[in-house]
Amino acid sequence: MEYKALKWSAHDNPKRPGEPCIGVITLNRPDHLNAVDPLMRLARDALRSEVARNSILKVVILTGEGRGFCAGGDLHSETEALGAVAGSMGITGPYKEMAEHFFNDLRHKVLQSAMRKLEDLPQVTIAAVNGPAVGIGLEMTTLCDIRIASDQARLGEVAVPAGFLAER
Repeated sequence: MEYKALKWSAHDNPKRPGEPCIGVITLNRPDHLNAVDPLMRLARDALRSEVARNSILKVVILTGEGRGFCAGGDLHSETEALGAVAGSMGITGPYKEMAEHFFNDLRHKVLQSAMRKLEDLPQVTIAAVNGPAVGIGLEMTTLCDIRIASDQARLGEVAVPAGFLAER
């Protein structure tokens, strides 16, 4: 499968050429510091399912294209989608707010499911943090088995200062 918001490559075992054993997932939205939009979320979910079924791969490295690992969720696309869902259904008044909350909760459940897939991969997972890892980006690093950070890495969680707690 071809992915637009991700790059996927498999590399040979250095000791056994011709035997791919290292997978590299690169978040590929460098103009947005690899912020996660709905397209990237779907691609990550599909790719993780594909990787989980690949018994040849022993290690999966997760990194970001350009100067950032992952700046979190793409807030513009998230708010745009939530407003469009409630608006397109013709819902008004207090029910519009209720519908937005419902779809926001649903979005969080889908995101949590995708994060569990990363955590549950049978391969050893390595986060190669090459720049800012904020929000969802930070969560992805913590779900990997090993984290390696460059001197350009900056880790942060925006939900806590804003008064939110991560749900599990």
